[in-house]
Amino acid sequence: MPDAPASAAERLERLPLSPYHRLVFVIIALAFFFDSMDLAMMTFLLGSIKAEFGLDSAQAGLLASSSFFGMVIGAALSGMLADRFGRKPVFQASIVLWGLASYLCSTAGDLDSLTYYRVLLGIGMGMEFPIAQSLLSEMIPASRRGKYIALMDGFWPLGFVAAGCLSYFLLPLTGW
Repeated sequence: MPDAPASAAERLERLPLSPYHRLVFVIIALAFFFDSMDLAMMTFLLGSIKAEFGLDSAQAGLLASSSFFGMVIGAALSGMLADRFGRKPVFQASIVLWGLASYLCSTAGDLDSLTYYRVLLGIGMGMEFPIAQSLLSEMIPASRRGKYIALMDGFWPLGFVAAGCLSYFLLPLTGW
């Protein structure tokens, strides 16, 4: 008796990596890089923000943690949204939300608006993490999945290093 036809998943597992796979990997890895860079930047910028807005330590702490609060909301929403609309559109929406909120942070003139924009930024970031992991895990063949997941996760500490370097050179020139 001949073997049963291979399932679609089995056929996809045998496909070689293509330029499209690599492009998606680069997009996801860069998203991780910029997310971590953003979170790390707050570490370096908080002193300047605290001085400019006249914040006490409690206010500065709340501001610094506001994006993490948003990340909890975003992560909780992303699974439901991905099940309803698909992973790719939710990932794209998370990047747009993160980018828009990041821009809005640069326009904030007071603590309340900056905190609100940081929460929005965190929502976008929180949506991205689980969706990005799922997209990459589904797309990359099992034989290479571990390597690509590890490489993607390696972009996280690189973002922190980049934030430190950029802050060192740009903060004295441009302020926060």
